[in-house]
Amino acid sequence: PAYNNKGLALSSLGRDREAIECYDQAIRLAPLFTHVYFNKGLALRRLHEYQQAIETFNVVIAMDPTFAVAYYRKGIVLQDLKQYKEAIECYD
Repeated sequence: PAYNNKGLALSSLGRDREAIECYDQAIRLAPLFTHVYFNKGLALRRLHEYQQAIETFNVVIAMDPTFAVAYYRKGIVLQDLKQYKEAIECYD
């Protein structure tokens, strides 16, 4: 969707807050598009909104348990929070 691509462009410019608004719009239009949730999770992490990032990566994992990079990125956020045991579980 176009809103996802706009969000990616905004994130590239360091405008993650605006990017998240675009991702939310994309989710409203295409709620099953897992990549939008993934991109939103990345933006949330860059904004240090770690709990929301984890919740967003959990949505990706629930929607597509084979989306391996979502586990990896969730693990990175857990490491940011110094939750190392939980992070290791994401990497298994």
